[in-house]
Amino acid sequence: MPDHHAGSFDVSITGSQIVAGTIGGSGNTGHVRGTINVGAGSTDTLTEALTELRSELGRLRDQIAASGTTDLEPEDIDDIIEAAAEDDPDPARVSRRWRRIAALIPASLRGLDTVSKIVALIEQIRTLTE
Repeated sequence: MPDHHAGSFDVSITGSQIVAGTIGGSGNTGHVRGTINVGAGSTDTLTEALTELRSELGRLRDQIAASGTTDLEPEDIDDIIEAAAEDDPDPARVSRRWRRIAALIPASLRGLDTVSKIVALIEQIRTLTE
């Protein structure tokens, strides 16, 4: 068996998710320098983003109903809410439905904070599920 000698190694991992288990052997040591973020994982984040998306879509539905527009019905927004509420939602499907509906949103409602939040949440959900 070849001899392995301790040395100085510089390892940098960015933009990745690391999953590690126990490394066998004896006398193993390691040092971590820099920022370490430990979180609950993307499942909780995804669930929160989907919940917030449904809430923002509900607000938009109410705003559309109050606007009296004929180009878009509140039920069109319900279609996206239902897609986001499935047990195993398909982010691509939610995104496609949003793009179809977004084109119909009257100019008077496009500048609403709710619309910006929906766009950001759909992007966040897409990123979390890649």
